[in-house]
Amino acid sequence: MKIEFDNRIKIVIASKSGTVNVSEIIRLINTSVALGIKHKCYCILFNMTKVEEIYSFMEEYKLNQNLINLTDLTYDHHCAVVYTPSKFKTVDELQFKERVAVNWGQGIFKIFIDLEEAIEWLKQHTTKKIRQ
Repeated sequence: MKIEFDNRIKIVIASKSGTVNVSEIIRLINTSVALGIKHKCYCILFNMTKVEEIYSFMEEYKLNQNLINLTDLTYDHHCAVVYTPSKFKTVDELQFKERVAVNWGQGIFKIFIDLEEAIEWLKQHTTKKIRQ
């Protein structure tokens, strides 16, 4: 796990590789949020291109359904999550995570398969005013 603040583009960048379970995803999110708070940053890029998720469909569904309750994320956050489609997860299956979160009123992240596109999307949100 590698988490850093990019002062040039004003976003937190979190990278993970290898296998991950739900508790590791939650730890990655919370550690990233904590670093963001130190820098007054609510934009986080999660680079998950080298990750193999080892949790069930229901675990994945419940995580994305209850994202705000299970993590330190808030409605002020904007998260770009970058994946590489594989024989195990198609683009539609990856975007399912986003649809679940949006359907449960937590549209704070977007799934990408292109890293530069994800960064550009986050840059649009770096000047957003945070609710006081």
